[in-house]
Amino acid sequence: MSKASGSVDGALRLLDEVVAGHSNAEDRPQQHEMAKLVADAAATGEPLIVQAGTGTGKSLAYLCAAVGTRSSVVISTATRQLSDQLVNSDVPLVADAVKTLDKRDLSAVSLKGRANYLCLAKVDELHRLEARANEKAPPEEQVEELDLGIELPTPVVTESEQVKRPTSADLRALNELLEWAAEGPKSGDRVGAPAVADRVWSQVSTDTAGCPGSRVCAFGEDCFAELARARARVADVVVVNHALLAQDLISPNPLFDDRDLIVIDEVHELQDYLSSAWGAEIYAGSIDRIMTNAARRVPKSRQSVVDKAFAAVGDAAIVTQELMGLPAQRWLGELPPGVAGPLESLERRAGELAKAFDEIVKESGADGSGTNTAGIQSARGQLQELATALNLVRTPNDAFVRWSAADRDGGAAVLRAAPLTVGRMFRDRVGSRALVATSATACVAGDFTPLADAMGLVNPPAQGADGEPLPRTWAGVDVGSPFDYEKQAILYIPDDIPEPVGKDRAEHTAAVLDELTELVGAAGGRTLALFTTTAAARNAADHLRQKTKHVILEHGELPPAVLAQEFAEDETSVLCATMGMWAGLNVVGPACTLVVIDKIPFAPMDDPLSAARRANVDAAGGNGFKEIFVNQAALMLTQGAGRLIRHREDRGVVAILDPRIHTRGYGRLIVSTLPPMWRTTDRDLVLAALRRLAQSSK
Repeated sequence: MSKASGSVDGALRLLDEVVAGHSNAEDRPQQHEMAKLVADAAATGEPLIVQAGTGTGKSLAYLCAAVGTRSSVVISTATRQLSDQLVNSDVPLVADAVKTLDKRDLSAVSLKGRANYLCLAKVDELHRLEARANEKAPPEEQVEELDLGIELPTPVVTESEQVKRPTSADLRALNELLEWAAEGPKSGDRVGAPAVADRVWSQVSTDTAGCPGSRVCAFGEDCFAELARARARVADVVVVNHALLAQDLISPNPLFDDRDLIVIDEVHELQDYLSSAWGAEIYAGSIDRIMTNAARRVPKSRQSVVDKAFAAVGDAAIVTQELMGLPAQRWLGELPPGVAGPLESLERRAGELAKAFDEIVKESGADGSGTNTAGIQSARGQLQELATALNLVRTPNDAFVRWSAADRDGGAAVLRAAPLTVGRMFRDRVGSRALVATSATACVAGDFTPLADAMGLVNPPAQGADGEPLPRTWAGVDVGSPFDYEKQAILYIPDDIPEPVGKDRAEHTAAVLDELTELVGAAGGRTLALFTTTAAARNAADHLRQKTKHVILEHGELPPAVLAQEFAEDETSVLCATMGMWAGLNVVGPACTLVVIDKIPFAPMDDPLSAARRANVDAAGGNGFKEIFVNQAALMLTQGAGRLIRHREDRGVVAILDPRIHTRGYGRLIVSTLPPMWRTTDRDLVLAALRRLAQSSK
């Protein structure tokens, strides 16, 4: 049961104070309703799912509800953009209101994973390596800055790759980071550091597995990650991302187990993060990096350990070679002997090497006796994590889906494992803490059951991991939207174009390009075109550059934030985007008058994890295609359509160029999940409406 001691009235009073001068309370009935629901959930402990449309102001609603009921809250978000909005915009408003009403200070922090903070031990090690390199070099060859003697980790080289060695630009960037570190940054957060590539930042940061722990590390008392965690332990409000929440839920030493309330924003993305965090991934680059790091840590005086490290590095090379020939498929039983044997051997050697490192640390004594204790402890943690991951991907387990896929460069296969279901474990780990989940897309055709089931609310364990009994009931509420979609938006779904399947696929592609060109012309640009594949987005961008005179922005050519800014500033531009921009893009005004979606965004039917979950639902007597593929596609399509109306003054058209919505049984469910826009199949009517909107925007 929640420990919240405040009242619903306190939450609403706080919300009224926050929005005073910013909006009229009468104009935000949805926000008030949501705050009341969240406050009640915080007080009763009954899990709550809230669907709140764009423009509701849901973040202020749940913040005021949590703070107004005196709940300690951890808020989990899917995107950095939303986290930044909470910490930099919404929390200060709530803090000011709390100060005014209750004369108390509200403490709030944003907490990130360890890899986002500067690691003082890694910085010290770089300086030691630099000094050692200079000691060995003749005076005329000594360097004032880091030189190629400090080698950045490089992925293992496969047949499809070239050797990736540190460039002079990498070394200059690394020196910039070291200069920044020398200035004594306040938080050590990467956000305040010079902008560098991930491979360079990794030289001055560490992850959870690589951290030896503050009690072992010589810099433990000053560790930026530990200081951030210490602030989070006592803060009233903590903002994290879904990945960090997932890790905390399974951690033996969780940070948030004493929180009164967990709020999950953008909850429709939670399952993917849980699956990733609670699963495992093995690819050639990670094996090579971990083993190379471990081998470098072994004291030369420990010949037996040197031998173990050498054997482990050899096993890693064999695994890498075997992964090259592994087909992309799901693995129900044992992996092929040529892969299973080396994986098992590497798992055993990684575990043995981790134990050997542990013995070195114990034997070195409290002062370390000249041994780099922290470095060895770090390598030990990485080896243990690798051994666990290897066991998970190679061992048949009915509770997990195991598969192989090509890596990003098309080289060696990646081995993955993910839980078949995550809901029951999630509910178990949340325990008796109050739970609120929210999103603009939290239900399918008015039904919250699919999301509730994925969160383990439909059939929860009798008690949670904390031993407390769990509520058997939950609530799902749609508080609506402040927008009048029937008056503000037209939903256009043509019924006279080919379907994007089978023999008609090529004809559908051609029809989409023709339709898109005509729509863009009528709208005078002002178009966000969303595609389910990168190839389709690129093809459309090339086509529009030939057929129109508008500025065509293409997803992948620039960082997403830059693309969004350019699209918003150039009112007559067109942005062709892929799945990464179906959600989160917020462009208010006539720059986004038209949203075109090429087809229903079904996940690939041969995706191993989705296919396994579909089969699991079918085996239990359900409709796996609907529950896994259709429901997810409906929510994703709604996210894409939601890019159009972001303000009460916005007007425009959403065009979904997939006639299956008319011809297939699941079409009605998909349409009923979308915002209630005025619908038509009349092309001429839509073109005329777009021309009027374009004229009024001039």
